[in-house]
Amino acid sequence: MDLEMVVLRILHIVFGVFWVGSAFFLVLILEPRLRALGPEIQRPAMRAIARVMGPALGISGLITITAGITLYFRLPRGALDRLFADGWAWAIFIGFVAAIAANPRAPN
Repeated sequence: MDLEMVVLRILHIVFGVFWVGSAFFLVLILEPRLRALGPEIQRPAMRAIARVMGPALGISGLITITAGITLYFRLPRGALDRLFADGWAWAIFIGFVAAIAANPRAPN
């Protein structure tokens, strides 16, 4: 495996884990806890967090998707005519659709 593939896989995995993990933390843990504290705490806290998390999640998602698309076309199977040819290709397609559809709820 050449250096380009190693770097692309590391980028795809690291930024993908950060993207998904941060989104789950924000939506499943942080936002409900802040909401329970009331709007006088929730609004300023979420506003401050959104200034950082919005760009961080957006950039992580962009890097993850770009690295994933690049990996797909660099692999021997990476041809558009094979996109629905086997289980591997379907898994890649479903992952791509899920990544594009992923959008954590906007803070209140």
